[in-house]
Amino acid sequence: MAALKGLALGDILEYSSTTKVAPTISDAFLSKLEEIPLKAEVLRLEFRLSHAADWTAPGLIQGYADQITRLNKAFNNPKIIGEITYQSVPGAMQQHWNAQHTEPGPSPAPTMNAFIVRFFEAIQAILTTELADHSHLTDLVQHWEIWNEPNNWTVNTQDPKGNWGATGWRGELGDPATFDPSNLTAAQSKWLAANPTFPLNPLTPGGFYLYPSLYATLLAGGAALIKDLQPEATVIGGGILGLNATTGLPYVNQLLGHLQRLPAAIDGFAQHLYFMENAKAPAATRLADLQTRIQGCLTDLFTLLNKKGSIEHIYVTEAGFSSKPGVPGTIVDNQQAVDDCGALFAACAATPALDSLCWFTLQDSKGITSGLFDTAGNEKPGMVAAFAQPLQGIGKLE
Repeated sequence: MAALKGLALGDILEYSSTTKVAPTISDAFLSKLEEIPLKAEVLRLEFRLSHAADWTAPGLIQGYADQITRLNKAFNNPKIIGEITYQSVPGAMQQHWNAQHTEPGPSPAPTMNAFIVRFFEAIQAILTTELADHSHLTDLVQHWEIWNEPNNWTVNTQDPKGNWGATGWRGELGDPATFDPSNLTAAQSKWLAANPTFPLNPLTPGGFYLYPSLYATLLAGGAALIKDLQPEATVIGGGILGLNATTGLPYVNQLLGHLQRLPAAIDGFAQHLYFMENAKAPAATRLADLQTRIQGCLTDLFTLLNKKGSIEHIYVTEAGFSSKPGVPGTIVDNQQAVDDCGALFAACAATPALDSLCWFTLQDSKGITSGLFDTAGNEKPGMVAAFAQPLQGIGKLE
């Protein structure tokens, strides 16, 4: 079964603020989408609390249902992937969701903490709250993705308050799950000796990082709960960050080791692809090199999933190329956008196990420049043309 092509909407859905609860999409932007048919056949959107205290906030879940209905009209009833992540839990902080991890001990095992219990409560509320017409979100959303880039940490400076995503980790230290201060490598020792004041805090490595021992419990338990509430649902794990040479496979390997000890009703696993052209490769072979690296990443993921588990389908729930002319390392012209997307699409079309590809994102925002529209909502012709290219051999999500 091959993939549909779609969009990860990102911040195009304006989430709740201090003055409103229900998420919205501007009428002007929806009108623009109808004028420029993008033929997105699957949409991925995040279920965020934002400023709402919890999922009982009046109008919150109804607001999501209303916007999905509008998106269905604008995109001709696409498949919807609903993402439930840390932003779905009241007061989520990284030191809470990483509490009681068992890495990097001699025999790390799946473990539980209070945050995971609250995560399950969020799933329960999202799937069971009754809408105005007595239906539920489960009538609009059949695909659920659990968490976002659990292997993604940052290299930012630590916030003294310990806020999630503001603390730091360093690439020189490796994956937080394998970092052992009692058994440092030579490279780790050298870097720490040169940076003695670095505020090392394994609970808060930044980004969206969630230790495999905890993510396994959250994913397996979350999948079981969703299947109990919506038996026909498709549950997707991962959202593993792939960034050029880093594919996230070592993290997936650890996670699957934990999942082998747990009953897990997981239907698919997601990869994020942020691979740029290799500027050091000969110009004549850069596109071929890009396609080979992307296809290799997807093939290696599928091979690992089949070797250590029974997950048979993979999804790309985010993929994109930065497109800001004049900025080194990003797409610099319309033709490059078309060419690079062609390489991405060709790699995906050549991956039989791939179920869907979602481009991230629809509109630029907050430093993200991979949108099909700029921050003012203006079409970026090269990107829209790139997205409009067909994926050969495309089938249907089931």
